[in-house]
Amino acid sequence: MKTYNARGNNLHLGLFRYLFILGVGRGAAGASDFTDADTQQDYTLLTPAAGDVVTYPLAQAYTKIGFAGGALTAVTLDVGFTAGSEFLLNGAMFARNAAAVSPLVSGAGGPKFFDGATALTARIDTTGANLSAITAGEIWIYLNLIPISEALILVDA
Repeated sequence: MKTYNARGNNLHLGLFRYLFILGVGRGAAGASDFTDADTQQDYTLLTPAAGDVVTYPLAQAYTKIGFAGGALTAVTLDVGFTAGSEFLLNGAMFARNAAAVSPLVSGAGGPKFFDGATALTARIDTTGANLSAITAGEIWIYLNLIPISEALILVDA
């Protein structure tokens, strides 16, 4: 997985602060991120510091490269705050240009404040083949997270 911070990498990501890329060839030393010999795999995107906040527009995901491999027929993505949570995103990501925009899930919303121990996670589910059978595919996940240190304006009274 590749992680980009718009502030740290001098990037312009529009309304979003972070970009996470999951895909074939995006793992360590060019390996695939899709390694489980199962139809489900969880990823820790990051663990925000206490007080950091996910603000609107929350998150968005986009399939940059359509998925292929084995008898694969479907790929879905959940992004949230515990493994398998659908707090931010829940969408079908199989085809190129597929997209999920938050909040799609009933009850989803924001902003979300972090406690320093809660991780932001992504879960990929497949139908028809295990994740390790994926030979092509890439999802870009955008997130708007503001460090609390940048959200506060301190004033001497």
